[in-house]
Amino acid sequence: MIIRLPLDELIAHYTVWQSALIFFLFCFVGVLTSLLIILLFTRITERETSKSARRRNIRERGTNLVERFYDLMFSDTSILLFMGAYVICDWFIADRDFRAFWKEQNSFMLLAFLVISCLINAFLDRVFVRLKTIDATEAAAIRLISMAYMGALFIYIKFLYHDNNYDAIIIYFIGMLIGRFVYFDASFRDFFQAVKNAAHNFPLLILALFLTALISYLGFGSGYLLRKNGVVVSLLIAHLFLDVCIFLIHYTGLEKLIVGRKKKTSSRGFAEEE
Repeated sequence: MIIRLPLDELIAHYTVWQSALIFFLFCFVGVLTSLLIILLFTRITERETSKSARRRNIRERGTNLVERFYDLMFSDTSILLFMGAYVICDWFIADRDFRAFWKEQNSFMLLAFLVISCLINAFLDRVFVRLKTIDATEAAAIRLISMAYMGALFIYIKFLYHDNNYDAIIIYFIGMLIGRFVYFDASFRDFFQAVKNAAHNFPLLILALFLTALISYLGFGSGYLLRKNGVVVSLLIAHLFLDVCIFLIHYTGLEKLIVGRKKKTSSRGFAEEE
């Protein structure tokens, strides 16, 4: 049963700094562990035997995989922002004038939320953390994988969590999913190529789901994430924390420390770290 707290009480709960700090540390360790798993996977699957070439390939492949993982998390955040905006407007804002406006204009508002979520996605992977090694094909594959990620979350909510309050959101999500496939369906060859490219990112999907499951378990277990106000808002809060952790790990140099720094040749002909 969902007990809908007033929006101000919901904000007050999530801004208690002691609880927020503990949850942030959970998320930070979770993201760091995910990057270490990616590096381990890269090392195990690297076939090059030459020491210098192997080190270079591990660094380049590791950086690309890390950025694809970031892109997947950012894409999931943008979708959850769309879903979360719907939940907040439909469930938590009790103002009578807004309720009347929402009842009449919710379809247009949802369209606006969808456009805004796409813009936020572009901001996250081009400005917030600039992803440099992902090409257009890889980005398109990540978008499809992110839909599979959200599909898995909704299966959990609908059939395992036994919550029917999200049926309307799931319908909009299915529409988004169809839109993703229609976008790639210029031909059957393009369609199957898009699915094939997405399948190559399946290990990242498993890693992202594992990270989300772990953080959700810790968040709900500690009482910081609230079940009674709906799962989507709690998952959105968790993803925002994860995004902040990604930002800090990227810009503090921890990412390069894990994956490896790119070497450059000095004027004396020796390889030096950037």
